[in-house]
Amino acid sequence: MNAYKQMKDRHQKQLNDFPIMFAFSNKQFDEGMKKLELEKDQTNMVLDIGNGGFIKKDSLMDFDNMFERQEQELKAAIESDQTGEGFILEMFRYELGNHEYSYTYDLSDTLQALDLSMTSVNERPNLKKGLELAIKSVLEEEY
Repeated sequence: MNAYKQMKDRHQKQLNDFPIMFAFSNKQFDEGMKKLELEKDQTNMVLDIGNGGFIKKDSLMDFDNMFERQEQELKAAIESDQTGEGFILEMFRYELGNHEYSYTYDLSDTLQALDLSMTSVNERPNLKKGLELAIKSVLEEEY
């Protein structure tokens, strides 16, 4: 199985397991407060993290640390693939497919999802080669 996909799934599970709520209505907010084990009037104890997400204020450090660990894990996996033919190839293939590159021929969403720029890719031979191989592979699948 794709090591990048496994990592993404593991990271998503960590987020899903984190005490977080999403609310786009008052009813959802009230239900979310219960999920966070807070009373309706304890709104001063929650922090708006954007996009409808809320966490307990005292969970912020744990929340930030989770994302930092995930980011470091991704960076380490990229660094360990010195040729770009392993993890990096899988990473780009997955994100190119996820962002429909074979239809759009637009790399911007793929790069944004990976927090990369074309400049940063071109500066690192392993990333450059992995992207080139992934593009070739994704386009060959279409024909």
